[in-house]
Amino acid sequence: MFKHDHYVPILRWKRAEWVALKNLSELDKKRITPLIEIVPKDFKDNKKNIEKNPIDVVAQKAIDIKDNWGSEPFFMDVWLLRGRVESANTDKLLAELYKKSIELGLTLIPVINLSSYHEHLNTVLKYNSIKNNGVCLRIFCENISDPNFFNVLNRLVSLLNIPAKNIDLLFDYQANLNPEENIEHIYNKIPLWGTWRTLTLIGGAFPKDLTSFSVGQHTLNRSDLFYWKKQFQTWPKNVRKPAFGDYTIQHPYFSEPPSFPNFSASIRYTCENYWVIMRGEGVRNDDGPGFSQWPANAQLLCARNEFCGSRFCYGDEYIEEMSCQTKKTGSAETWLRAGINHHLAFTSRQVANWHVT
Repeated sequence: MFKHDHYVPILRWKRAEWVALKNLSELDKKRITPLIEIVPKDFKDNKKNIEKNPIDVVAQKAIDIKDNWGSEPFFMDVWLLRGRVESANTDKLLAELYKKSIELGLTLIPVINLSSYHEHLNTVLKYNSIKNNGVCLRIFCENISDPNFFNVLNRLVSLLNIPAKNIDLLFDYQANLNPEENIEHIYNKIPLWGTWRTLTLIGGAFPKDLTSFSVGQHTLNRSDLFYWKKQFQTWPKNVRKPAFGDYTIQHPYFSEPPSFPNFSASIRYTCENYWVIMRGEGVRNDDGPGFSQWPANAQLLCARNEFCGSRFCYGDEYIEEMSCQTKKTGSAETWLRAGINHHLAFTSRQVANWHVT
């Protein structure tokens, strides 16, 4: 389906993420296969403090994906829901999601992992018998370090009874990337390395929040991308290379945000080897500048050499537009949307054009 010049971002399916995805250029979209995660918060009506009908929620998620991503392939993982959505069995929700995706003509590729329950696997297999889209197997770093990893992997693949050519392998290191480590031990443990449909190495280097940064302008190394590039310095010839994936400008470990956060008016901006962080103070600080910091930070960002210009993508157009006025401030969602859209566009082009010599 794709080679090592492809990009697999992990996106928690909230409005900022889906608008960022929708507003990519058609060429950028062709370079991307997103892994979408549904988040538990969407199953609760916070205003009424009641749970929503979970069947309605997943049906709407499928519609949102259709509206914002279309019929292009994507990976779908519901692992964040298990144990967090009380009103319905996760596998029943999964079955409803698959049913709706078939109705809408989505190219949904289910994600499983080495700890997936039999009920989950059975639901995936039933869907695959209808659509034959294959599956994505998400392998975490703790799986690889398990002495029984090889046997567990083989048992799962045998249980699935899906050929390797229809299975996408995704190695997710989350925040556990070690720049001094290479991944030769992975392909030495994986049977049929060159036979799997796709191979992707994923990691995340963005911090949980920006509390460790003072107000002002900062840079932060993109160590996740550095790790991926470093592998190829000693990569054996004629051995298949993995694609790159990350958590965009979000932390790898998911946590629900508080109901009324005093978030900082900050901008996260992706560059070649680092992020520029325009750190503002909390928007609800007493006697503080509040939301008006965003246009001011946008103006400072646009003056930096790293700024790509308004024509680069939807996110950059938004940043420049907001820098030229003071009447509108934007919100945490719109600035996250702009940052994610820029990151997706920048990274997809970066990976596509990065050639290993």
